[in-house]
Amino acid sequence: MLHKFKEGKAAFFASKGKITAGMQAFYNPVMRLNRDFSVMAVRAYGKVHFADILAGTGVRGIRLLKETDNILSLSMNDSNPGFKQLAKRNFKLNRLGGEAELHDEDANIFLLKSKGFSAIDIDPFGSPNPFLDAAISRMARKGLLFLTSTDTASLSGTYPKTCQRKYWAQPLRNHLMHEVGLRILIRRVQLVGADKERSMRPLFSYFRDHYFRICFLCEKGRQKADSMIRQHSSLSYNDHELTAKENGSVGPAWTGQLHDNQFLSLMIKQSEDMPADTQEFLRLLEHESRIDSIGFYDMHAMAKGKRGKVLKVDDVLGKLKKKKISASRSQFCPWGIKSTRWPF
Repeated sequence: MLHKFKEGKAAFFASKGKITAGMQAFYNPVMRLNRDFSVMAVRAYGKVHFADILAGTGVRGIRLLKETDNILSLSMNDSNPGFKQLAKRNFKLNRLGGEAELHDEDANIFLLKSKGFSAIDIDPFGSPNPFLDAAISRMARKGLLFLTSTDTASLSGTYPKTCQRKYWAQPLRNHLMHEVGLRILIRRVQLVGADKERSMRPLFSYFRDHYFRICFLCEKGRQKADSMIRQHSSLSYNDHELTAKENGSVGPAWTGQLHDNQFLSLMIKQSEDMPADTQEFLRLLEHESRIDSIGFYDMHAMAKGKRGKVLKVDDVLGKLKKKKISASRSQFCPWGIKSTRWPF
């Protein structure tokens, strides 16, 4: 049974409740922020030929059409047999006509049959790995690749052997695990890009709820790809920080910046109509992007290691500011602080 939902400026029909075999496209309201970031990123980037290769209900594409002026063309694909019928119904509900090409093929076949796109979104159940090769092959010069991964158990250390097999890296299982997992995933995508002489530079990347989300800028050229690879390293860790080290026990992983500060600043300018929680999280990422460091300091972990009092984040940030040390809250932990050094 289909139910009517609203997200952003889009209204749409979708299934809800427990996912079952034969269910039509499922709507997960937790992923609203994921799609908010797509809208803001396209607004900040400019005109795109956009492909949503696992479109589900079609809500992402509908929102892009209704909430941005930058969609030159929209292609939506989903292998669900009922996708085209549901997408047409949702387009009619939003008073949209033939603004999108609808396909119901295997995502990789859809991509490889296409002439390519300047923005591609991969939002699967589980890992994006099966779609990376075809997607990167069809990326335009300086295009955007959006991807989501709900494969958090592997990337965050619950199943280290699975992580080694699927992402070619050793994960970590402590309070730093989500940052390490995100950096492992970034490296995995960059290695696929490097094989095609493309660099994949993160414009933003985050962990939220049950998923990882990254937006890459794809640039062609072997020198740029080589530059990305030079920023891959193993990591060593102690109770509160990560360090790039050739013989570290974690990784290899991406050791460069998780975000592009200028791009996030442009997104902030395009966020006035977004929900308060989206704006707050975007500002957090922008503050975090100013700090060039790996890892963060976890106030609880540090207090436990030293058997001391848990310091308040605001108090510590104030002390660091007085010492003229760059610092920010961390996206990965409410009581985490990202800083270039720790003088206490």
